[in-house]
Amino acid sequence: MAHSEEWDADLDRQYAIYRDYLKHEDNLINHRTTWHSTWQVLLFGALGIVIQGKPDENNTKVIFQFLRFVLPAMGILTSVVGGISVWSAVAAINHLKEEWKKTSHIYYEKAIPIVPGLTGGGRKLADQLGHVASLSVPVVIFLAWVTVFIALYCQGHQTASPAPDRQQGSPANADMEKGSSEKLVGGLRFRQLAK
Repeated sequence: MAHSEEWDADLDRQYAIYRDYLKHEDNLINHRTTWHSTWQVLLFGALGIVIQGKPDENNTKVIFQFLRFVLPAMGILTSVVGGISVWSAVAAINHLKEEWKKTSHIYYEKAIPIVPGLTGGGRKLADQLGHVASLSVPVVIFLAWVTVFIALYCQGHQTASPAPDRQQGSPANADMEKGSSEKLVGGLRFRQLAK
């Protein structure tokens, strides 16, 4: 019986070491997710101010146009970096779980474990679903920033090239006078010639 108690004490020590390291990785995920969310709130807020702003001077207008593209680019970059950093902590946890399986089998070959699994309370589904939010939020925010970037690009392209005034008899309007038509699609002009 003394031999079994010695093994139990050693297993408890090993389990405590693994759980402490797992807590460290969970804290890293928490910190990285919090910092990622904080950055996104600040960037979306700044973009809202820039979009609603009414620049008066030429310098301010240039800065506002610059920020309309820099802020989404920063949002995309921070989403990528945030996602990679969270993924690396999840990968470390998965590696830790594999190492724990190897270590725990040294002590016990029984089907019923003495101590619960390191994550998810020993439940595989709970373990797998536990990191869905921390892994998916950076992806969703990345897609939101890409959508915002494309929308602002298309909007900026449309407002940057207004249709020139059409004058009767000008060489540029010779095709229009012969029955051609022009369409504006996604900020690009397409001319369709009459047959």
